Amino acid sequence: LKELGPQSTGMMTYTVNGATKIGTTAPIPGTKWTLIIAQYEDDVLAPITNLRNLILLISLAILCVGGVAAYVMAQKLAKPIIKLKEVADLVAVGKVDIDVEVTTYDEIGDLMLSFQTMIENNKQQAEAARSMAKGDFEVKITPRSEDDVLAYSLIDVVKAMNKVHD
Repeated sequence: LKELGPQSTGMMTYTVNGATKIGTTAPIPGTKWTLIIAQYEDDVLAPITNLRNLILLISLAILCVGGVAAYVMAQKLAKPIIKLKEVADLVAVGKVDIDVEVTTYDEIGDLMLSFQTMIENNKQQAEAARSMAKGDFEVKITPRSEDDVLAYSLIDVVKAMNKVHD
């Protein structure tokens, strides 16, 4: 109080019996008196401490929920891609008896449908090659597009074999 000076307004902290108090002073007009209002520091800061703890708990909960949501979304995206990679590995080694189950209806599902079409086309061309290997050169081969090199090559093989056979 002496540091603030008489008849001055201000804040102060002091210790009473080991407990810190925060106070404010204001002079009472027309007197030499000063009004001091004080409260224990712990009581003043308790709402702030409680608010800080609540914010930390809510932040932790949001972080946990966000983490779980991110994990679930990652699994939802990764599983079909992993399955499609396994199918691609089988197609790459020449396997044609593969079923692709479309599990999503997004871009990954569209990719799965494309794989189904590719596998079906490979299966048809493999069946045509098997028929030719057994001597059936009347097999019908339909190119999927003008860029279908394999189908046009098989058609050329059929034509050449039919010339040899005739």
